Amino acid sequence: MTTQYPRQLPLGVQFNNPLNVRPSPSEVQAGRSNWQGAIAIEHTPSGPFLHFDAPPKGWRCAAGNVIAHYDRWQHDTIAKLIGGTPGRPGWAPPSDNNDSAGYVARVVHMTGFDADQVLDFHSYVHLKPVLVAMATVEQGASPYIWWNEVQIDYGMEQYGVIKPKTALQKLGPAIGASTATTVATTTAITPMPTPSYPPVLPDIAVQSVPIAPMPGIDPAPVLEHAQTLLQQIAPYVKWAGIALLVAIAAGFAWRWWRDRQKCKPGPDLQPGPDRVPGPDLRPGAI
Repeated sequence: MTTQYPRQLPLGVQFNNPLNVRPSPSEVQAGRSNWQGAIAIEHTPSGPFLHFDAPPKGWRCAAGNVIAHYDRWQHDTIAKLIGGTPGRPGWAPPSDNNDSAGYVARVVHMTGFDADQVLDFHSYVHLKPVLVAMATVEQGASPYIWWNEVQIDYGMEQYGVIKPKTALQKLGPAIGASTATTVATTTAITPMPTPSYPPVLPDIAVQSVPIAPMPGIDPAPVLEHAQTLLQQIAPYVKWAGIALLVAIAAGFAWRWWRDRQKCKPGPDLQPGPDRVPGPDLRPGAI
């Protein structure tokens, strides 16, 4: 019986099967698979697929299948791995109505490897980008949408493909051993002298140095000149103050006159014989 699955996620994501690995005919007949973590064989409208209990198990199976093509059938290039060789079908051979050329072109574009470049699929630096590119083609989007580096690397590690250590990780044990050796061979540490409080300062002979006087400035001419200027401008200061007071008074008078004009009623508001209150405004109209 074919099971109906929701279309929100690709089937490979639902089954933790990044390369959409199918069971063999014998596995379908037995109703189970010997791959680690395979919990079921799911029958879908697209055919049967392996279902894994966790993402690393699916990535382990993907790595194992690619390595099997490499070891058994010498599929050591992307073109051979996808399209196959005479008598040895690849991952998506043209004989199964697959667009093998398009598949190869997409993997080549994403990995940067040439289609006929000889690769070592036991090497992390060759296998990892090819697996990620193939998963992108199989699921229709980048696998990093659903899985992360740790899950992918752990699955590959379970099949024996180990991520190479960085330069710093390689130096780590050597640095640790060097530090331990240095500590072990150190016999004694000279203690620091204990300082005294308050600190005792040595006597310093202070020698007085004669300071030459700076050239002085006679303030008398400056004061005399300033006094003369004040005497000359004094009359003008008086009249300037009077003019300022007059201007302020004029300003206040002008503002008072302007405010009075604003408050004076215009001709439209003057009472006249033709202005009789309407019935709505007479007393008792409400």
